Amino acid sequence: MEETGEIDENIAVKGDLELNLNTLKMVPCPYVDIITEFADVEIFLISFDSLLLELCAHRYHNWILGGQTIVISEQLKHFLCALEELNAKFKIVVFSDLSVLFNKNGYLSFLYSYLLRFLTSSKWNGDIEIFNSPLDKRWNVFLHQLTPSFILMSLENASPREIFGIEKLTIDEKDKKKKQITVYEDIDFASFFISTSFQLINEAIPVVLFNAFTINFTSVMSFRFSTVPINIANLNKKIAALWTKISEEKQLNKIEIQQQIQKQVCECKTAAQFWAYVVCKAMKDNDKKDYNFEYVCMSVILSASVCARLGTGRKYLEEEENNWRNDPALKKFQYLQLKGKHFWSNLYWILSASIFP
Repeated sequence: MEETGEIDENIAVKGDLELNLNTLKMVPCPYVDIITEFADVEIFLISFDSLLLELCAHRYHNWILGGQTIVISEQLKHFLCALEELNAKFKIVVFSDLSVLFNKNGYLSFLYSYLLRFLTSSKWNGDIEIFNSPLDKRWNVFLHQLTPSFILMSLENASPREIFGIEKLTIDEKDKKKKQITVYEDIDFASFFISTSFQLINEAIPVVLFNAFTINFTSVMSFRFSTVPINIANLNKKIAALWTKISEEKQLNKIEIQQQIQKQVCECKTAAQFWAYVVCKAMKDNDKKDYNFEYVCMSVILSASVCARLGTGRKYLEEEENNWRNDPALKKFQYLQLKGKHFWSNLYWILSASIFP
């Protein structure tokens, strides 16, 4: 990225180039004050998918503790309220095809479903705009009718990788016995964010990054991609080729709403009741019933009960010196969250997120 400075109006990105970060870096991206974009007549977009990854990336999260939903939802409220204090007008944009990527990880899958429901039950419900992808015809119409001043998003994958990546087993070539080891691969969100950035810049809509986005009393500092000419060969075809893959996968993975689950989960009045329901279903799976799985389940229900009673006023444990990311309980929590996400997905617009603090 660049520091604040003058932009050469003759710069253009052209040629048969790949839609990757190196190509995007050819577009000037100075660190500037965008406070003028918050005028009453202006409206901008916020990428929900990027925002979720940004909230998850904060280092103080401890994913073997319960109650991270309350932390993330409070973060989201503080962020959106801080924007509103500057008289900001915005729309929160969701590309539902990206749910395929979120579903590749237990934590992300659950948080994606949860945070969507949290927003739909909040005062920002009317500010949410959901599209399949940047290929959606409604998206193009929406952009031309709204003419947003910019979009706030990121260009990065989920972090940390060992929590939000894909777990795979491989052979340790350095070990004489060729033991199997666990490695974690990134889920490729970045390619989809970058391709969307090219599309928007091509439509003369600036892209503002979450990275180093700073709100002060008199300024809003950010990295802002300029809207220079984009003349990349077959630009639209390259964007379509990328997004079509996950669009087809989403269609294959659609699950019909189960009436029995709908009725039982809708009767849950608190987060603890919801997790008790999830635990009952999870305990029926024989492959997960090891010697301490029941203790993990009980800790989840207890934590949910404490969160419901104390909310943000509860005390948080200090992080231990040993690396909690290697705690074996993580896999069990991920399994429960996958179960919980499954029920959320089957109740997309029915169950209110208000049962979670």
